[in-house]
Amino acid sequence: MSRWRWAAVALTALIAAAGGVLIGRRSGGTPPQTSGPSVAELRATAAAKRAKLTQEAKEVLEPLYISIKKMRSATAQGVNYTHFMELFADAHTQVSIATDRLASPNWPPNLTLVTGAYLLALANYADSADAWKQKIELADGKGGVKDMGYFFEGQSPVLEAIARRHGIEMLGADHPRLLIAARVIERIWAEASKHADQGDDLYLKAIGERTETSSPLEEMHSKTTLRTGS
Repeated sequence: MSRWRWAAVALTALIAAAGGVLIGRRSGGTPPQTSGPSVAELRATAAAKRAKLTQEAKEVLEPLYISIKKMRSATAQGVNYTHFMELFADAHTQVSIATDRLASPNWPPNLTLVTGAYLLALANYADSADAWKQKIELADGKGGVKDMGYFFEGQSPVLEAIARRHGIEMLGADHPRLLIAARVIERIWAEASKHADQGDDLYLKAIGERTETSSPLEEMHSKTTLRTGS
């Protein structure tokens, strides 16, 4: 066979091979395999990462969630000053620990919203502790109105400042006006409870135990993010 005949045979074989590949593709043949994970594998990996993050979030935030819950239960059922301060100290410690651990940028921002809500609750509890301390320190043991926690205007500037900060007005239209320490404390506890509700809601969402609906704190964070671009 001449050299040219060999070349023609080889060319014919190449064309036939190429045609077979094209025919295979047109008829729905198996496409060439590509390297890399499949969609199912990527989804499984993402689900595993979410589960790990959820578990880690629970480990960080659950002690804080429990400590705030104890404070709310105690203030609702009745508590003395000493026990209240013990509960407050524990909650303060837990929020500090959680805040420090969540300082890493690897955590999603919704977790810092949890600590933010609980910090607002603790700020209110701190004011109620100061008001309670005033009630104790200003009692004179004479069986009068001070022992009952009733203070006329000017008798407790600290209590009056706390009341103003929380929008609590003194009683009485004429002088001397009156503040009732127990009333101030209870009003502040009610405010603290609202912030704690927000914290609970955000925490339970973060660990997947509550459906996703926006809380006022989340909406505020969203608006701030849109406004600042951060």
